[in-house]
Amino acid sequence: MWSKGHCLLVYAITGECDLAEFVPSMEQILAKNASRLLILNCNRPAQECPESDHVTYFHIPFPFDYSWNEINNFTKDIGLAFDTRITAAIKNEIDRMDREQGILV
Repeated sequence: MWSKGHCLLVYAITGECDLAEFVPSMEQILAKNASRLLILNCNRPAQECPESDHVTYFHIPFPFDYSWNEINNFTKDIGLAFDTRITAAIKNEIDRMDREQGILV
């Protein structure tokens, strides 16, 4: 899929991440492949994300007292609301790619 280009990479931050280094390191490969990177920061504190034509950043922190790997948490209203925000961010990015490039992969 990657060799065909027009891909959406999704990266979730759930620990440490140096966005000031990570985003510029991805620029060239994303541009060359006509692809995009969606960064979802699931940590509580927001981070500054460098501007990029190929990267979208959303801060969608995990809910308080939420364990993403326990079914009794992600099937509750708060877990479903969190997952809905994540899914919407991904869908919006795919829609953006479709509008800008006219190609869905």
